[in-house]
Amino acid sequence: MTETPIHSFVTNDVDESIAIGSRLFNDHRVRPVHAHAAFSYSLTAARVGTIAFGRLRYGCEVSVDVEGTEDSYAVSVPSTGTIRFHGRGADAESTPELATIGGPVDRVSLSGWAADDESLAMIWFNRRALEADLGRLLGIDAPALIAFPRLLDLRDGRGAEWYAYATTMIDAVGRSGALAVNPLLASQVSSILSTGLLLAADHQYRSALDAPPAPQAPATVRRAMHFIEDNVREPITVPDIAASVGSSVRALNRGFKEHLGTSPLAYLTRVRMEGAHRELLSGAPEDTSVSQIATSWGFYHFGRFAARYRELHGISPSEALRSSNPRR
Repeated sequence: MTETPIHSFVTNDVDESIAIGSRLFNDHRVRPVHAHAAFSYSLTAARVGTIAFGRLRYGCEVSVDVEGTEDSYAVSVPSTGTIRFHGRGADAESTPELATIGGPVDRVSLSGWAADDESLAMIWFNRRALEADLGRLLGIDAPALIAFPRLLDLRDGRGAEWYAYATTMIDAVGRSGALAVNPLLASQVSSILSTGLLLAADHQYRSALDAPPAPQAPATVRRAMHFIEDNVREPITVPDIAASVGSSVRALNRGFKEHLGTSPLAYLTRVRMEGAHRELLSGAPEDTSVSQIATSWGFYHFGRFAARYRELHGISPSEALRSSNPRR
């Protein structure tokens, strides 16, 4: 499996920094202002599924003019200090406790980065993918442009929970072998960050997302179960399962809870655990390993996998694999 490409750049040349950032993300212009330190641009970023995230530094105070685009939504959070945003008919100040949300065709000017170690964490969402995720959550075909507020409070509640997860992803960029940028997890990472933002931020669809979902017919739940069983070794997500049966995510979750006493994700995990169990019992220790089997069934945290396996079967995965060969 090819690893997700990590983009990492360092330059002291303003024009080169503009070329790099514009090539990877939006067209923009940069102008150092009242610099007490030398201009020193650094960017580390990665694209995972339909999302891109990373950290940006300029090393001195700058003014940045960003061209609008129809293709993305973006969330920005400074590590320290304040980044000032001007645009969309209103000014705003982003701090480590208040994220700024930009929308499609959103031309803005930014200024800040007064401290030489000040960075800006950024998460970009493909517009069509984010709006499609919203449609799957609500069971509608084509939601309108999502009217996010300019600021998202990260101090507590859903905003804080969402950003804690996003920070884990951003901090993983640049670490060799990090799970956050593993292509096998790309769809799950994209889904969690996208759905989390839709549930954490205010917008015109939030009341519909927070409302109780409609009841789900048993036949729909059965079709979802069959889809899971037929695609269990693929990197499917709950939105994929819901879309396969023409349901919203919320309604499908309710249907699984009412008819099976579990959730679609828990059912998917259970089917994968059963598949891993069968493979451990039939495998040859000299030809495979517990980690290979676990990974092939979508389990990447081997400690949790082993603990759950022991809970279900009373022995460790390694004991199960050894027991599959009578000579051992």
